[in-house]
Amino acid sequence: ERLVRKALGLQKHLNTHNSDKRNVRALELIEAKVHRLSKYYKKNSKIPKDWKYKSVIAKLE
Repeated sequence: ERLVRKALGLQKHLNTHNSDKRNVRALELIEAKVHRLSKYYKKNSKIPKDWKYKSVIAKLE
């Protein structure tokens, strides 16, 4: 939950500061971590199997 909130906050920042390349990379890393954790949590039945995180990177490019 914290990672998703962090990604949303970073997305808001990048909407106003779209030339901030360092934080674009930071957002990519956060989203990669969300995907890795979701795979682990689905495997161990911590979250529903149909839970999906939609990437915001595509909106920024």
